[in-house]
Amino acid sequence: MNSADEAERTAARQAHLGFCFQQFHLLDALTVWNNVALGLRLKRQSITAQRVDEVLALVGLTKKTQKLPRDLSGGEKQRVAFARALVGRPGLLLADEPTSQLDAHAAEAVAELVRSSVKESGSAALITTHDTRLHGIADRICTLKDGVIYE
Repeated sequence: MNSADEAERTAARQAHLGFCFQQFHLLDALTVWNNVALGLRLKRQSITAQRVDEVLALVGLTKKTQKLPRDLSGGEKQRVAFARALVGRPGLLLADEPTSQLDAHAAEAVAELVRSSVKESGSAALITTHDTRLHGIADRICTLKDGVIYE
């Protein structure tokens, strides 16, 4: 049984996890740059322009930094969500259906982004998905069927 209290669990999540949600959860009033910087603020880390710019370059959005979410495609929004999740250098990236709203080209780009960013950062990723196209980037694939996990 976990003896950590809620504050300790929250601190552990902030320190070690990056979250990329299926619905992106970008703030409409913030630019791409500020949505990514928010990832540092939520982790209570110093916001440095160098780090935000570095991650935006990693996801290929250096030319979109001042755009608002409403001006982005679905694939671009997904990349902003990944950048926000990665900016704090998490040990584990958790991604929920990261390609569910993307066309085939954008889904391939996101798969490559996950693979390359995890490799570069030395972190790990846990992805929940129905998209078998992501199998190619996985070191391990588990399937949940009728409440049982199969490998």
